[in-house]
Amino acid sequence: MRNENTKLNEVRYSRRVGMAEIDLRATSREFLEIEKAIAAAKHKHKVFLKELGLNLLP
Repeated sequence: MRNENTKLNEVRYSRRVGMAEIDLRATSREFLEIEKAIAAAKHKHKVFLKELGLNLLP
């Protein structure tokens, strides 16, 4: 009986899940857009600090 239970457990937990494909070009484009947004936000922040007469961040 114990042997049968072991086999049932192995079948239940040994399913392989396929890996999803990643579109590297699309992902790269997304990263570039994010980097552009970060650069624009940093520039806007520096302008704001300068207008307030505060020290700029590195």
